[in-house]
Amino acid sequence: MSSLSDARKRRDAEVKAAIDQYGMGSAEHLAVLAKWAKFDAKPSSGFSDGYIEKALGGQYSPGSPSRGLGGVIDRCVQQAGRSTIQWNARRDPAKVRWARMPSGKCCSFCLMLASKGAVFFSEYSAGGNGDGTNWYHENCRCQPVPVWEGQKPPYDADALYDMYLKSVENAGPGATTEQILEQIRRDWPDRVTDPIWPDVPWILQGGAEDWPTWLQPVSGERWHYILSKHGFDASVIGKSRFWRDTDIANALYDTIMADTRVIDKASYRLLHHHVNGQMVNVPLGRNGRYWFVINCYPE
Repeated sequence: MSSLSDARKRRDAEVKAAIDQYGMGSAEHLAVLAKWAKFDAKPSSGFSDGYIEKALGGQYSPGSPSRGLGGVIDRCVQQAGRSTIQWNARRDPAKVRWARMPSGKCCSFCLMLASKGAVFFSEYSAGGNGDGTNWYHENCRCQPVPVWEGQKPPYDADALYDMYLKSVENAGPGATTEQILEQIRRDWPDRVTDPIWPDVPWILQGGAEDWPTWLQPVSGERWHYILSKHGFDASVIGKSRFWRDTDIANALYDTIMADTRVIDKASYRLLHHHVNGQMVNVPLGRNGRYWFVINCYPE
């Protein structure tokens, strides 16, 4: 029992040291960048032992002492920056509202909150849980940011709101919040961390008897990539347009079956094939033993 207790103490000390070092660096960096402040912003003073103990609770396993700690350390380091913003905003006597600012990709729920802009009256309603700890979900890098009257959030909330409205429309009248979030994951899978990729046509899933054994099935993520760039309703301006989704699937399948290699290198191939009078290009890449589809587009 004492050995387990000693191991926990050593673990706690090492984790706290990492959090102190990287967390305070994050706090000092955000204080320097806090140009929104009406006064001299300063980094927060750090974490209490109780705060870190709460994060570490239940994370220790004798067989794997570091299991689960990565997310805890990351969350505490991020919290140092969040606490700096929150603490300085409370020091500012000016009227302030809050927005939830994403950093890179975020989950569909955070995207929905971020799309609202500066509509929250406290840092807690912009993402905290209201008990003073301001906890976010694991691996979340969103920040509650203060926005003063006459200012805009430090990110493109309008663009996120346009995405949100599109998903509300696609979800249909009377859609619940859960249904809207699911629609966001379907409409913008490459913009969120909890995507729902489109269904891949059966003939591209590797189920056909004549599907090459050396070629991986087309994934939902790759199928979305092809459709977004070259589908009939492609979102990328300037790219060549294909026909309907089913026509793209058939053209891709036929080109793979023809296996006419214009370029045939160790880790890259380019297949050409005429489909309905249209030259179709299918570049392939290699990952170890197997090849995979990179794209499919018409000339």
